[in-house]
Amino acid sequence: MFDEQRQELEKALITLFTARRARVSSDTKKNTIQVTRDLTNQELKELTKQYSDRLTDSAKGEWVDKATNVVQNITESFS
Repeated sequence: MFDEQRQELEKALITLFTARRARVSSDTKKNTIQVTRDLTNQELKELTKQYSDRLTDSAKGEWVDKATNVVQNITESFS
């Protein structure tokens, strides 16, 4: 009787510890992916702003405004 209960307890403990590690691992992966996405989006926004600023400084005209708007729209679609 005690042997069966002990085996069940051991199974439950193994499942608990295994599930926790798997859950922690899953959460860590999700957090890492989210942080990577955030950093990539931030870098994309910074580079887009630099590009738009340089384009505006070096050229003038209606096409520059359109190009800047297109670049901004593409950047926003990634966010």
